[in-house]
Amino acid sequence: EKLAALYEGLAKWVGWYDACRDNDGDGVPQYESAEECGFDGCPVFEKQNAGELPDLCAFLALLEEKLGDLAEMLGRAESADWYARSKARIERMISAFWNGKRFVGRAAESGETLEAESIVFYRPLILGKPLPKEIVAAMAADIAEGGYLATGGVSSRPTAHIEGSDLPV
Repeated sequence: EKLAALYEGLAKWVGWYDACRDNDGDGVPQYESAEECGFDGCPVFEKQNAGELPDLCAFLALLEEKLGDLAEMLGRAESADWYARSKARIERMISAFWNGKRFVGRAAESGETLEAESIVFYRPLILGKPLPKEIVAAMAADIAEGGYLATGGVSSRPTAHIEGSDLPV
């Protein structure tokens, strides 16, 4: 009973993103502000509010995969549909945001490419194996060489850009 309630709620959440956060109908939802991505000072949002970013696709793809798992546990026929949706979302994410070297974003209204030095573009690494190995390798090298590694872990911005930062890399 609790699993069924969890399943229904999470399925509605994915549906909400697809219905209410994909204003241009391209299958790629957007954040309406920096606060929604978890970084209220995210430099991606310095020139506009709404932005399509690869990490939201990655989070939703993981959620869809887990909905497939829950559907299987509950004996629901739509489990294969959730797995297919997850795979399709990852493919759309790569097609929309991978520029051959790194992930970028798009301004939701204009479609303008958004680039900034922010760890938000590296969060798709949470997908693990579904990402092509060459993308994972490029991202890992970029994080290691880009000043994101600090004593306490991974910084949200390269430490050289944090005013007054003396964090060792």
